[in-house]
Amino acid sequence: MFELETSFLIGNYQATLNIGHAFKASSSSDAITRDWYIYRAYVHTDPSVVLNEIGRDAPLGLISVKLLAAYCQSSDNWEGVLGTIKAWLDKGEIIGNPLAEVVIATILYKAGRFEDALRVLSDTKSLEGRSLLVQLYLSMHRFDYAAKEVKQMQAIKDDAVATQLATAWLCLHDKGKYEEAAYIYQDIIEKYGSTVSLLNGLGVAYMSIGQFDKAEKILLDALVQDNKSDLTKTNLVVVSHHLDKPYDKIKRDLASIMSTSPSNPWTLNLKKADENFDLLAKKFRT
Repeated sequence: MFELETSFLIGNYQATLNIGHAFKASSSSDAITRDWYIYRAYVHTDPSVVLNEIGRDAPLGLISVKLLAAYCQSSDNWEGVLGTIKAWLDKGEIIGNPLAEVVIATILYKAGRFEDALRVLSDTKSLEGRSLLVQLYLSMHRFDYAAKEVKQMQAIKDDAVATQLATAWLCLHDKGKYEEAAYIYQDIIEKYGSTVSLLNGLGVAYMSIGQFDKAEKILLDALVQDNKSDLTKTNLVVVSHHLDKPYDKIKRDLASIMSTSPSNPWTLNLKKADENFDLLAKKFRT
């Protein structure tokens, strides 16, 4: 199970599928956990597999993955998915189900419902659940709570990938520890291989240090691995600004991101900023 978990956490979804399909479960619990990782990998590679294969009689942990797939597939599904989650939470259906808790909290995190996600994870014991808490606290600008959670994770298992990733995220929010974040990402890459997620983390670390040339090289490597990655493209736009790339290229890249990923949080924030600017400009003109 270690290899399966590790491959998923670092974003190597094809390896997750390969390992998962070859994994021989020794118990029904292990089988559910194996399928939980497999289907979450399919959310990133082919959500239709999840939507087609997971039925109503599946364990709750797997049905929650189906909700995640639906949420990620189209913004048209957001209202329905969040409505289902509300009904589950009102009935207390996911209490004591660590697999469902992590996935439901992930959906709520994506939806920007941070406080609801925190409530779902209030009793989480898993390192992945705790790492999600770190992301939530950082998104809420509660560095102190995030640092406390990372410290607890380190006490449980310092060398676990979930702990290392959470530590790197924390370092990226601490001006004096950007280099430590880069070191952590490099170490994980050396141990388990590079992925788009890890390369973006490393690229952001180098951007934070001010080494934009190095960040660009790393992000271009990530783009080779997946030329459709919104995360890579948005980070490259940021790098391009700092490297004074031609405005036409930056404008073209922005247009591409906004066209192919209109529901991406970064795209939505950019649209909102543009709308606010237009409103202010209109006030000054009148």
